[in-house]
Amino acid sequence: MSLARNLSRRTLAWGAALLLWVGFVWGHSLVGGAASSAESGRVVALLRPLFEATGVTDLDLMT
Repeated sequence: MSLARNLSRRTLAWGAALLLWVGFVWGHSLVGGAASSAESGRVVALLRPLFEATGVTDLDLMT
């Protein structure tokens, strides 16, 4: 019984995570071009050291 309960909890957790991710993507697809570009710029600025550490230095590739 415990195995079935853990499996159903895990399935519920993954289902909830999937719904949150779909909601996140859907919500961001409604953002206009200028706002989306600004948001992407902030994310790239945040992750730029990681990109550069992996050898990606071209800004077009980062975005």
